[in-house]
Amino acid sequence: MGLSSDINRHKNSVFISRFLPLIILLKLLYFHIILTIMSIDPRNVVTFTSPTNIAVIKYWGKGDVKLNTPMNSSVSVTLEQDDLHTITTIAASKSFESDILFLNGKQTELNSRALKVLAELLKIAGDRVDEKTGEVIVSKTEWADYKLHISSVNTFPTGAGLASSAAGLACLVKTLSTLYCCKETYNGQFTAIARQGSGSASRSLYGGFVEWQKGSRVDGTDSIAVQVANENVSQMFSLLTSMICVWCVYSVW
Repeated sequence: MGLSSDINRHKNSVFISRFLPLIILLKLLYFHIILTIMSIDPRNVVTFTSPTNIAVIKYWGKGDVKLNTPMNSSVSVTLEQDDLHTITTIAASKSFESDILFLNGKQTELNSRALKVLAELLKIAGDRVDEKTGEVIVSKTEWADYKLHISSVNTFPTGAGLASSAAGLACLVKTLSTLYCCKETYNGQFTAIARQGSGSASRSLYGGFVEWQKGSRVDGTDSIAVQVANENVSQMFSLLTSMICVWCVYSVW
């Protein structure tokens, strides 16, 4: 009985691992088809992927709950995106009635952390310009009139202890900051914004080994993530960690 169950579980894991990219592609394709039907300007649609990370020096609690700053600095290794990552597509349009999030194909309410990220990025939004023609597609003063449809898909189980929130919020920051044509007003601002969504998300904006610094300023602007070793240094460690994580996930599915 147990052996038969293990064999069936293994078969299901193999099937999922083989066809998961296709499933994700179909979901994103569906999203783009909907945009086409609604006649959304494709120049206002952006897609990015972001990796997850595993802490090697953890932080032990929050220093400031409101700012989401840590009690101590931490260090993580960013995993390779071959197996574990988040794919996010964001479309902006004045025709949308409200901001909507589709998480793994299901419509979900934007929580307070995601809304905080949206609000902070809107503050530093710039003009969106067509690179070929020089046309201003959306001016920075117009972004407040645009609503967002966000489609986010994880290539690994959500809420399974693999930092899906880190990858998801980092991907949201990367995708939306690109759509909004944001420019940092100080070094590390994007990581500080990601931190307000999910502390560990700040570390997923860089590859290699990344430190999330505790910071000391009252406004939390120096609680940012910095890369302390590049991808080449961490490649073997990241590969080993990814293999262990994938094995653990698929062994319980």
